[in-house]
Amino acid sequence: MAEQCQKIDFSNNLVVPAPSQEPRISASLRDLGRCDAGPDHCTPREPHLATSYTEKFWVSADELKLYARVYPGPEPLARAVLCLHGLTRNSRDFEDLAPHLQQHYRVIVPDVRGRGLSARDPNPQNYQPAIYLQDILALLDAVDAQRVAIIGTSMGGLLAMMMAAGSRDRVSGVVLNDMGAGSRSEWA
Repeated sequence: MAEQCQKIDFSNNLVVPAPSQEPRISASLRDLGRCDAGPDHCTPREPHLATSYTEKFWVSADELKLYARVYPGPEPLARAVLCLHGLTRNSRDFEDLAPHLQQHYRVIVPDVRGRGLSARDPNPQNYQPAIYLQDILALLDAVDAQRVAIIGTSMGGLLAMMMAAGSRDRVSGVVLNDMGAGSRSEWA
C-alpha cells in the first residue's frame, strides 16, 4: 500500500501535512522531489539517511588552514572515496551523496583553498590546480587515506585526472561529472 507524503506549498516553504499530521515548516529543500506519484498520493523513493561527519582542518605546505568533511565508513578500514567540487563550489555540494556512499566507504570531501571553510590565500598565484592537488595530497596523508576512488565535478574532475596521472598509485578509480569533454575532432 502506498504511503502518503506531504505536499509542498512553494510560496512559503510550508509543508502541507498528510491527514492526521500537524503542519510543520520544512527545514530544507530535501523534502522536495522524493515522490514518484501525483501530488495527492506519492510513494517515498528513499528513506532518510543519517548523516555524520567530522570536520578536519589541516595545514597546507604554505601554512594555510584548510577544511574537509570526513564521513566515516561502516568500519574503520573501509575503502575511501574523495569527492572534489567545482571551481566556485564547496564541500556542501556532496552532502546529499556522502550519506549514501558512507554506507560502504569512508568519504573525504575537502573545500579547496579559498572556498567554503578553507582559508583564503593572499597570493592569487596560488589559485591553480597544481597547488590544489598538493593540498589534496596533504589532506589524504593527514587522514591516512593511502588510496582513494575520486568523484570530481567540473574543476574537481580536472583535479581527479591530474591526480590519476601524477599519483597513479593513490587512485583506485575516477568518476568524472560535468567535465565538458569537447568534440571528437578536438581529440585528433
